[in-house]
Amino acid sequence: MTDEAELADVAEQRNDDIRHAEPEAHADAAETAVPDIREVAADEPVREQDDDIRVPSAGETAESVEQAQRALAEMRARQELEARQAEYQARAERIERWRTVEAQEVDVAYEAERSPALEMAAIDD
Repeated sequence: MTDEAELADVAEQRNDDIRHAEPEAHADAAETAVPDIREVAADEPVREQDDDIRVPSAGETAESVEQAQRALAEMRARQELEARQAEYQARAERIERWRTVEAQEVDVAYEAERSPALEMAAIDD
């Protein structure tokens, strides 16, 4: 190293090397030092109330049963609707097939009418 310019270049190169070896996260980068949720949960005290066994009241039970019955009724209604829609779709497809077959038969009949008939000419001998 003979002059200050070379010293500045070496210092700049060393700083670049350090930055590449130990990169700093961008300001918008996600935080990676966030503790694992399992570690956080392990550090929390155990809640005793979760271990208590409680029988629901008659009103709570009736409400739960009513809610389940409504859900089942909704599922049945949805299944019936889907079955009706499938039936309508199948019927529409059958009608379309019939129309297609009829159209083809009409086309064949029309072509048969338009084609020149072979006439048998009487041979006059």
